[in-house]
Amino acid sequence: MVARPLIAIIFVSLISAESIQISVDKNKLEEGEVLQLNIQVIDGEDFAKVDLGPLETDFEIVNGPSQQNNIQWTNGKMNSTKTLSWTLLPKKSGNLILPALSGSVGKKKFKGEKILIKVGKVNNDGLTDVFISGEIDKSNVYLGEQVTLTYKLYKRVDINIAGIDQFQMPDFKGFWTEELFSPQRLQYQSKEVIKKGIRYQVAILGQRALFPIASDKHEIPPVKIKVQIEVKKKKRRRDPFFDPFFDSFLSETKTRILSTNIKKVKIIEYPKPRPNDFTGAVGSFQLSATIDRDTVKANEGLTLRILLEGTGNIGLFSLPENSFPEYLEVFPPTENFEKDAFRNQISGKQLWEYVLIPRKEGPLVIPGMKMSTFDSNKRTWKRIQTDPIKILVSPSDNIYPKDMGFQKKELELIGQDIRYFHNAQSKLFDKGIKKYNIIFLTYFLSAIILSFPLLLTTFTGYRLSTADDRRSNNALRMSLKKLVNDSNNDPFELANKAFCQYLKDKLLLRSKNLDPILVKSIMIDKVTKDICKELVDLLIVCDQGRYSPQAVNKKDTVINEMKVLLKKIDREMTLNIL
Repeated sequence: MVARPLIAIIFVSLISAESIQISVDKNKLEEGEVLQLNIQVIDGEDFAKVDLGPLETDFEIVNGPSQQNNIQWTNGKMNSTKTLSWTLLPKKSGNLILPALSGSVGKKKFKGEKILIKVGKVNNDGLTDVFISGEIDKSNVYLGEQVTLTYKLYKRVDINIAGIDQFQMPDFKGFWTEELFSPQRLQYQSKEVIKKGIRYQVAILGQRALFPIASDKHEIPPVKIKVQIEVKKKKRRRDPFFDPFFDSFLSETKTRILSTNIKKVKIIEYPKPRPNDFTGAVGSFQLSATIDRDTVKANEGLTLRILLEGTGNIGLFSLPENSFPEYLEVFPPTENFEKDAFRNQISGKQLWEYVLIPRKEGPLVIPGMKMSTFDSNKRTWKRIQTDPIKILVSPSDNIYPKDMGFQKKELELIGQDIRYFHNAQSKLFDKGIKKYNIIFLTYFLSAIILSFPLLLTTFTGYRLSTADDRRSNNALRMSLKKLVNDSNNDPFELANKAFCQYLKDKLLLRSKNLDPILVKSIMIDKVTKDICKELVDLLIVCDQGRYSPQAVNKKDTVINEMKVLLKKIDREMTLNIL
């Protein structure tokens, strides 16, 4: 006789032709294993409605309910079974009671009986055939210091995993999270690990960089994952007519829920005294500052770039406020952040770009930027800073009085000063429009729909393969078209955007956010020096016209100058390619 697992079954009779069967697939299991609860309605018209609230004290509902409807015909008589199934995970070990469940089928109510579930403890050493762990590289950190969290799956070398659910990262409350590694598929490391004398294979399920932020609690929550483990079971036949040689090895799948423990992270206070200009930068950083030119005329614009690079919580803090001279107009900076996961550490670059406009001539000194950072490795405060930048501001040669340049608030309101009234009533159709012939339109649309698949297959492949070439070849035409069609916009801004779009399309660049210095570095070996200088000077004029009245005398000619220059550049670059 073959040993079978114990199945607890409870029958509840409603009427002679209808009954309820409440069962579990096993009542003896170990911690981490799941059991299946089934409620069947035999020869009934509806599925059972049941209250599972009482069992949630000792059991967690992992999955369900799933429905199954089975109909059989026996000797001309129909038998039906409607089944609801749930997957349950015991919350603790020991003798647990699955409470008597009550519910209804249609208008009739039922109540089952209690079922005893025995849950055994795992080995005292805490290790099993398969388990997962959430490992952190440090548990005592400062606010803003990186904690590297790695989820790993351990399995004994002689265990086979038939399947594993998609691993989902939890929500890390009290932390800023950055992704370090997310595998596309389960892959075990070549090096095995020995724990308590047992050899395990290890696979990384995911890795995150956690940066603690101000919060009342910093805990890494537990995660759970469902795995199917293959268990080989030897089936012996006791019939004396069968030789043991013909014994077969059967494999069955056992479902287990693996979970990690809660990890607590303790926050250490910063050493005192804490600098006043500390804005939260924790790590190792370098700070530098550059300008696009060192000479400028009054009321002309220039660009100041502040670059912060290093390893740490970059991107999670701001620059301290810097004091500029009163006669220097400063516009709010634009920010750009590039992240780079170097090994297990977050590093990168953060760039701030300021547009500055000096309002009077004379020597100008842009003060150095200073900020305090905290080096968590050395547990010390550090001060990083840039050197002051000296600029010579020459007198403005425009017709406007001294210090006549637009102020920042005035520039910000330019786009809001004009309001247009639209009094004309919009119409969807004109009264005199002729109606289409419905029959003709139907045939026409049908012909298009029927021929569309063939046209798509023959045309799409060619279009996709030549998209970059067409984009590069049409760069000049599209930019010239933009200069003509958008002539109502600000001419300086239009000329600048048209060239940046041309260069992006012609050279297949990723971004069209270019400045004169970057353009010069790109074009220096693609056109002659004279053309390159002419281009940079024209782009500077465009910047001046956008932020000050210095280039007002160029307002009527800048579009034509850009058209001529674009044609010269395109001709020069085409000759160099040939």
